[in-house]
Amino acid sequence: MLLDIEIKNLKSFKNQTIFSMEAENKIEDRNSFEVEVGKEKFELLKTAVLFGGNASGKSNFTSVLSIFRYYLFNKGIEKYNKEGFRFGEEDKSSTIKVRNIVDDKIYEYILEINFNTKKIIKEKLYITALERKLVFERENNKIVKYDKEIFSEYEITIGFINETLTDSDSVISRIIEWRVPEEIEKYISSCGLYKTKAKNIKGLAEMVMNTYNGEIPDTMEELVKLPGIGRKSANVVMLEAFHNPQGVAIDTHAKRICNRIGISKEESPEKIEQDLLKKIDKDEYFDANHLCVWHGRYTCKARKPECERCTITKYCNYFKIKNI
Repeated sequence: MLLDIEIKNLKSFKNQTIFSMEAENKIEDRNSFEVEVGKEKFELLKTAVLFGGNASGKSNFTSVLSIFRYYLFNKGIEKYNKEGFRFGEEDKSSTIKVRNIVDDKIYEYILEINFNTKKIIKEKLYITALERKLVFERENNKIVKYDKEIFSEYEITIGFINETLTDSDSVISRIIEWRVPEEIEKYISSCGLYKTKAKNIKGLAEMVMNTYNGEIPDTMEELVKLPGIGRKSANVVMLEAFHNPQGVAIDTHAKRICNRIGISKEESPEKIEQDLLKKIDKDEYFDANHLCVWHGRYTCKARKPECERCTITKYCNYFKIKNI
């Protein structure tokens, strides 16, 4: 949860400007809550609203959040053409400091950037549990101080970071690239091809953040551009997330049913789907998706189909051939 954001010499904010989620005074319980970290207690707001007249800085503040997110998760700030304080000296750097509370710890992240040279000047991360501890400190394109115990605990190789770090990459982006696939693998290792899927999940998340501004696209054309998303997965997302089915997801059950009934003789899921869509109306897409899964899972099974309890045997080529 966010504690505060401090901005200096960025966009329309020349002097130190702080956006804080701490309540100045305890207000009604439903509007704030207490958080305790080590020896400190914080009374935090559940929500906050930006308000002000025209040209008061509201849009610039939201732009600062976008800038911060970009530098945190992306490599190469030279690709992001933003400016520091618009009326300031060209060689003066801009600073963003963010404090969050995660798992009963305060994470304090400081990023200093020169937008004119497209270089990160300084970068620091502190963690506070019982006491404030420096995780790493970076100057220009090298980590100059770091906590060996923390880096070892998370299996982060300092050599990899320093070898791949440029003066336009954040250390955090390098750590994410190093750690994320392995972290994901731990949670999906029981799945087949989990290493490939872990990379696809990471790539998908990056593309959603960078290309679609954190929003899952809501068209088939855009969904299938995401890493690891084929037409079947896109059909499921359109059906379940957006309630706007554009076809039928051809999984192993749907393929088996279509082949046995005689709807399609094809092996390719895409071709089977096209054959199936010729037989049903668009307003039947929703039911067709679920019926194929349930019928294939509990009746038209792969090894021992339960034809005696099937209600559509009169349409089924497999049943007719079986009983000749």
